[in-house]
Amino acid sequence: MPRRIDEFRTVYRILEALTRFTARTITMIPLISAFLLGLVVNEVSDPGKRDFGDVFAGLYGLDRGPIVWINIVATALLILVPLLHVTLRSVTGNTSQVVRLSRRLPAYVDPSVRQFSEGRIAWGPQLVLQSCPKITEGWRSPEVRITLDPTVFAFAREDDAAGFERWLAASDDDRVARGEKFRLMENPDSFVDDPGLRLRVQETTYAQAVYVNRDVSTDDEQRNRLIGETLHGRLRHPHIFALHATVVTADGWILLTHRSHKVAYEPGTWSCSIEEQLAKDDLDAADAEVLDRWVRRALIEELGLSAHEARQSQARALAVFLEGHHLNIGLVTLVHLPIDREELNSILAHRPRQDYEFQAWDFLRWSQLAAELVEPTRVYHTSAGLRMFFAGLVKFGVFGFHERIDRALR
Repeated sequence: MPRRIDEFRTVYRILEALTRFTARTITMIPLISAFLLGLVVNEVSDPGKRDFGDVFAGLYGLDRGPIVWINIVATALLILVPLLHVTLRSVTGNTSQVVRLSRRLPAYVDPSVRQFSEGRIAWGPQLVLQSCPKITEGWRSPEVRITLDPTVFAFAREDDAAGFERWLAASDDDRVARGEKFRLMENPDSFVDDPGLRLRVQETTYAQAVYVNRDVSTDDEQRNRLIGETLHGRLRHPHIFALHATVVTADGWILLTHRSHKVAYEPGTWSCSIEEQLAKDDLDAADAEVLDRWVRRALIEELGLSAHEARQSQARALAVFLEGHHLNIGLVTLVHLPIDREELNSILAHRPRQDYEFQAWDFLRWSQLAAELVEPTRVYHTSAGLRMFFAGLVKFGVFGFHERIDRALR
């Protein structure tokens, strides 16, 4: 039996490697198509070619010598690579496999949300609302469309509105009256045949969101009601929609940051890597450019990167999730920087930053990720585990990361 398991693991690793190879090769399909189209046009334009048979012979006739094999290989790649990639992805990287992997670690699901975690990815108090169908790849920035709804949030139920007014009148925190925020309006969906992510957001106030975070979420009955509504697609409560980004350097180090004791959310914890709330300036961009602007602003404000360095970064959105303990919504994102660890460390140490939400930082190797996830060496931000989990899926594949978690659990 152990030998059969080892053989199965070897086969699965090969399939995952092929999946990653076909994913990279698919990016060349437009170039291959243009190449073949040019050849076809040349053959059709030749007055000596009288019918389809002559055109086909001109493209693929073996009597033309070794150069014809370039045409044959290009055509095979154009047809077979997309089909092979779709088939492999259904075997090696589907959501149901990831749900089973997250169930492998039930101790890491907070008891307060365990009743809602059946059949979905969960970690700590976080419940995933929608992960990318291409779960080991994520959504590319242009595939994420964020649209601002023209309406402004208002409590639909009179008792909720009255409760908010009473809480606001009794609040001694002057900060809660400041500023507009944005909330997600629906539990999003995304499918293999329509893999884009569409997010509609609505203006709310910081005071409304904080009321839910600090008051409503402490009442088990109300919190469970709002979680249930959210999972069924109805986001009726005010909240803050925020980016939860894992930042990776060009030489493969994951940034960890130690959050200041002055921040409003989870002070003094370690994060993997930064968080940033959606802002009005981000929404001034076209729908398909909002995520890029959001990520770039976070890198500039939180890390001190230049605008040029931030533009060179590459972001993939991986999942939308509900923070079950205070009912905010987050977007898990993996960001690859164009700079290495040494340069990023120098930037953090010497460049001025617009925000100082963290004062200390460290770096984690990819090889340490599973062990740190299973047996943390720090007190982490509650979404850090979910971010590490999704980052590991992208880096190692579903089965590869499963193996690493199993070794860490032994």
